[in-house]
Amino acid sequence: MSANEMQVGGRHYKSTYQYWDLVLTVGMGYLEGNAGKYISRWRKKGGTEDLKKALHYVEKLLECSGAAYRLRCKPRGPAWIMSEVERFAKINELGGMETKVLLYLSLWEHRSSLEYARDYIVKIMASQDVGDEAIHAMSFDHDQDTARAGSWDYEKEFNR
Repeated sequence: MSANEMQVGGRHYKSTYQYWDLVLTVGMGYLEGNAGKYISRWRKKGGTEDLKKALHYVEKLLECSGAAYRLRCKPRGPAWIMSEVERFAKINELGGMETKVLLYLSLWEHRSSLEYARDYIVKIMASQDVGDEAIHAMSFDHDQDTARAGSWDYEKEFNR
């Protein structure tokens, strides 16, 4: 039995594309990987507490981002990583905001990307008042990002 066929406690990771496979495929670091884990599973397992944990990891990344440049080797370019994250999000039925958080965590090279990830987690937490269906219905469109940057342009954002 493979590790993907077995899960200890619960069923929140059962999928044809499991989160740890995404982390290994795109080469996320420890803090990015843990933040993304909580974003990926919050609807299926820990609810708002998982969102708070994701936010906590992003805050730690923000603390470290000024002192030490990320030393992670990207296995492939940004366009490939984006398509892999989008594939994971589709298979696991993640909403648009969760997808954006995973994209920022997978591709960040500048502090602003981590700030965007944090802001989206906060938006997800704040939107709990409107219900899960409203969050899930928010579509991911990398051509029309509504974050502070005004548009999702990975070339501009990640290749400065």
